[in-house]
Amino acid sequence: MSDWAVRVYRLAARIMGLALCRHEIVESVYANRGVGRGEIAFGRSDIDLSIITRTPDPETGDAAELLSLYRRVCVLRRINPALTHMMLYDLRGLDRFPRADSYMGSQERRSMFLLAGRPAPIPVVPVRRIDAVRYVPFWCDRLFPMAIAQKNRRNLRKVTIEIWKSWAVARGIVAEPYLTLREGEQKARSHPAGSGLAEAIHDPRRSVEFVMKLADMLHDELLPPLEKLREPMILRQMMPPRSKQRILIILPHAEASLPAEGFEAQAFIATPELLDLSLHYFNPFLEWSLPPELKRLGFSTPKPIEFVRACLLFGQENTLRLPGFARSETWLPHAISEYNEYSIPYLRNGDVPPPMPEDAARAALGHNSDSSEYYLNEYTRLYHRTVRQLEILERLEEPGIYPAA
Repeated sequence: MSDWAVRVYRLAARIMGLALCRHEIVESVYANRGVGRGEIAFGRSDIDLSIITRTPDPETGDAAELLSLYRRVCVLRRINPALTHMMLYDLRGLDRFPRADSYMGSQERRSMFLLAGRPAPIPVVPVRRIDAVRYVPFWCDRLFPMAIAQKNRRNLRKVTIEIWKSWAVARGIVAEPYLTLREGEQKARSHPAGSGLAEAIHDPRRSVEFVMKLADMLHDELLPPLEKLREPMILRQMMPPRSKQRILIILPHAEASLPAEGFEAQAFIATPELLDLSLHYFNPFLEWSLPPELKRLGFSTPKPIEFVRACLLFGQENTLRLPGFARSETWLPHAISEYNEYSIPYLRNGDVPPPMPEDAARAALGHNSDSSEYYLNEYTRLYHRTVRQLEILERLEEPGIYPAA
């Protein structure tokens, strides 16, 4: 990439940042991800921002102000369509987020480039191994299968390298993720497990094989072995709380051929080993919908602390501010709030939450107003509920509450 392309993008981002920083609740605006790291594909890269807002009003959560900020963003996007993904952190949430998610906290903190306002107090938290492990199934949950379905080589390269980066931290090769994609790709070439990355980033089928092998190696180190699956399984089912209807494609092994369904828009591709990592390190709620033929392979029920960590991760304050800023749908904060609310009474008693009744699960996923309605009439209630939930969950994550996991 050329320095002039980075300068052009950062200038455009700075103009947007200055306009956003004039809003009454905005403390500072940063460029993050590609623009923040200085990795630009001119004419193709988006401008991703992190917006730091004041500590919210305790009564309203700043709902009206967020609606006003969202409307300003809509105007700015008409001026610059490259302005797409924005993460909103208030000052309290910015302190909490890296402690709940030290892997992404490290990556975001080191890639944030100040555009406007005062530097924000971002805590430096050592990366926990469990957080690095989490990001192997995390990247495979949505972004990896999306790149495969779209046959988008640029995105396939990005997400495959991100999976390698998280795997490298999970295996103790490095203490925190390589900052840039370029560095991650270069380091992979010198490691036996990363040698296949060069081919994987150009070919969806080779990429699936490469990623599944990484997941299998990590699983062998962390979890008991599973029985072998004889043939691929294809299931169409709900995968709450972060997804609605998905196509679950379970490959018997990393080298297995990817069926045609693997290129559908809502696919989730995994070996049993990757699915098991997801259950224990990323989304334990998946266990509720596992069919018996998969459970017979030896999947163990996630522990209460694994549900606590997932609820903490999913239920961060910044999730409440995804609608209108990072995604168009508003159902996700509702779904996560409902799942956390359902799970917390069981977790306080040291129990694993049983599956949520199907009608309640569908109701949790079915709420989807537009962004204006969300901030006008729904946000404040969700904000109060989220603050209370996070206080409980943080106490439950404290050492000694549950047996070591």
